[in-house]
Amino acid sequence: MKTTLTVDIDYDPRVTDPEGLASAADRLMETVLSTPGIMDEYGTPRFGEFFVAQTAGDYSPQQVLVIAEISGGTLQEVYASSPSVRTVLVDWDNDGCLPGQDMGIVEVTGDSSRSQLAYVGEVPTLPVDDIQGTSAGKALQAAGIDYQQAQQERHRWVLYDLGSNEMLTTRVYTDHDEAVEDAAQANGILVLPLVIRGSVT
Repeated sequence: MKTTLTVDIDYDPRVTDPEGLASAADRLMETVLSTPGIMDEYGTPRFGEFFVAQTAGDYSPQQVLVIAEISGGTLQEVYASSPSVRTVLVDWDNDGCLPGQDMGIVEVTGDSSRSQLAYVGEVPTLPVDDIQGTSAGKALQAAGIDYQQAQQERHRWVLYDLGSNEMLTTRVYTDHDEAVEDAAQANGILVLPLVIRGSVT
């Protein structure tokens, strides 16, 4: 009998890539299986390498909704339906600013000798739910854009004990760093992600 295990993983593309995660999973499995007696109760199963699966043609990947609110030519707020969205603003309208003296102002040299000043900085991204009741939210409704129907992803984490093959606690973490910190208190503890799609409270 052959069993296929599919694992959905959220990752930061600035840190790794799908193939790198598959290699890490291979190393993790090799480490686990090297533990004497760990698979005794399961007979002698054989494990192959992890690989990155292609997305099926009839599967529609999760779309992320991003809403940028601009007033007077200035970005006011950014809302997103996924907490993994990172927003960086590049603004070329910086008359009177000086690079190095004004925070975030950089000098950019083009093909010619003429240079331009740009403001580059990260913008906090708010949950799309926060737009409800605001002027921007009312504008979306007037335009017929139902932002509340956007599938939202909420991320939670749990601790799993490899030694007992059970959840370490019943606690569900909303902060990844806190989960990692608690997992570090003991050996053989994995921080497993839960991705919740849809509206949650």
